[in-house]
Amino acid sequence: MENKQQPSKMISSKPLWIIGIINMIGRLLRSIGMRVGDADTEAIIKKAMKKSEIISIIDYSFREPLDVLVQSANQQPSFSFVGRLSFRNIMIGLVSNRLKIDATLAAFPDIMERPIFIAALPRTGTTILHRLFAQDASLRIPKSWEMLYPSPPPKKETYATDPQIQKVEQKLARLYKIAPQIKRIHEVGAHLPEECIFLFANDLMGDWFNTVFDLPDYLQWLNQQNLLFMYERHKKQLQVLQYHYPGERWVLKAPAHLRDLPSLMQTYPDAYIIQTHRDPSEVISSVASLEMAFWSVFHDDIRPEEIGQKMLELIGSWIDRSMAAREQAESDPNSQVRFLDINYKYLVTDPIGTIRNFYNQCDLAWSPLVEQQMTAFLEKNRQHKHGKHRYSLEQFGLKKDQVHERFAAYNQRFLGQS
Repeated sequence: MENKQQPSKMISSKPLWIIGIINMIGRLLRSIGMRVGDADTEAIIKKAMKKSEIISIIDYSFREPLDVLVQSANQQPSFSFVGRLSFRNIMIGLVSNRLKIDATLAAFPDIMERPIFIAALPRTGTTILHRLFAQDASLRIPKSWEMLYPSPPPKKETYATDPQIQKVEQKLARLYKIAPQIKRIHEVGAHLPEECIFLFANDLMGDWFNTVFDLPDYLQWLNQQNLLFMYERHKKQLQVLQYHYPGERWVLKAPAHLRDLPSLMQTYPDAYIIQTHRDPSEVISSVASLEMAFWSVFHDDIRPEEIGQKMLELIGSWIDRSMAAREQAESDPNSQVRFLDINYKYLVTDPIGTIRNFYNQCDLAWSPLVEQQMTAFLEKNRQHKHGKHRYSLEQFGLKKDQVHERFAAYNQRFLGQS
């Protein structure tokens, strides 16, 4: 049952007192005309080259999205001073990743055949499904640490002890200290399976940036882009990751794939695409709550009603695009892509039966050992183990009838709602 709360006009974020003081100093300096904390593209690239120890840039295609990100961030008045500094450091890290990836891309083997993508709305059980697949050691499921540091390629023999793991654990510890509510909403960990959307971020493109920051100008630019190049880069990064550590099949997950399924299917023409389905009225309020948790770390003030409207528009766009792409693919007799569906309530009720069915449909080998490992995982990771995530549409200025009307076609096809 949803926790009904009254809409709030404004939420002021003061995670730690020291951060509040730093932000106050930043506001004072900016109030007298000093643009402290602003990002600069050239400075970011220069520092990224120093960080990555790359002396020559092979491919400058990341420059345009970086310029748009920097401009969008510098023009966003809600950014706190700490948020601006964090944004700049994150950009340096991502450009550094990009430079190292380009330097290591050579004659890597082609991608493993028939990858499996979990491409469904967020908050529909995609995380638990992905982590169940991860209990099968024969499958290749990317972990958070290698998504954040894909180069140099991880090695199978040192996969569990790679020095990059500690870096990610330290970053996550700082995040949880500043915003402990994030762990309750969506737990992340260096050793946990993670969305491959982070591979898009290494090319300075994708929805990840708007999950962490409020960047409306960047989102408007992204909505107009052809993302085929981004998927081609996505595939190259997978080739890097599997170079020393292959597996039977990649199993990847990211709700943002709904933005451009045609590019995904063109890049991976033999993919299986799993879609979990849930009432969007439950999805949107949950996503908005997660968004608010992230934005509160980097922005001085956030308005729940604005977040609710933005999530309604974003999820609506994703559904419209993905339904059109799916209909086109399913009507093409030459298409090798296969779509597999499951209702969220069935996944929650019978997770083992659900994933066993997916194994059969994806031609994967099911075994008693795999089932035992997945059952043990479920026992250790019961829902709400970090506390119940409470949210409501009303909290974000939305009404259930409004959401149902917007997603009537989706509800009718995938949930049987008229």
